[in-house]
Amino acid sequence: MIRSLKAILISLCVLCVPVFAGAESERPFDLMVGDMAPELSVGEWIKGEPITGYEQGKIYVIDFWATWCGPCIAGFGHLSEVQEHYADKGVVVIGFASTAAPDKIDKARKLILGKKNDVTRYRVAYDDQESSTWARMMKAAGKNSLPTVFIVDRSGRIAFIGNPRDMDNKLEALVAGETDGARDQHAIELGLDWDIAEHQMLAFGTRLGLDGDSVGDNWGVKVSYIFSLDAPSFGG
Repeated sequence: MIRSLKAILISLCVLCVPVFAGAESERPFDLMVGDMAPELSVGEWIKGEPITGYEQGKIYVIDFWATWCGPCIAGFGHLSEVQEHYADKGVVVIGFASTAAPDKIDKARKLILGKKNDVTRYRVAYDDQESSTWARMMKAAGKNSLPTVFIVDRSGRIAFIGNPRDMDNKLEALVAGETDGARDQHAIELGLDWDIAEHQMLAFGTRLGLDGDSVGDNWGVKVSYIFSLDAPSFGG
């Protein structure tokens, strides 16, 4: 059974070799990990001190959410803990509601500035048609589900795109100033850039008609598994 599973996964990966081979010349999305973060513009700051741009040396955790999104609201506590835990490490958490979600400013205000006023213990902004941060980040990265987090590293580059529940290890490594770790090193040894490879696999799955966010949640794990099982087979 394990041998059969391995054969299936490696066969699938072989089908993807042309996709990886063109990774440097083909970009499935306009915004990817490693790119400079788009300008941060805001229609209205609902909570917290306004930010006019990325400050060199700080790390920004930008969470796109909506008032109708249960998992988004359930994650407010985690993001609040992240802000408090890393407050003295230069980490800035920003929650972004948006007309594109779609969402309305009055609903966002009511939720964030309600009776308790502590549902989020970090900055919260609203993206309207004028600021269009959603278009420059979510749309450009090919993301359409919520919540989605973008982490901007100390140099102003995108270091992570994904669900907030998956960001903790990456954020911890960025705060500590560590490298991307053994997973990425393994990909480098194979002559691949992990982040580009992961995005290429996502694009491949999307072309097969699979839901983009589902592919994003699972394919990275499958690629890593294939690498650990039989890296030479992947390389030919």
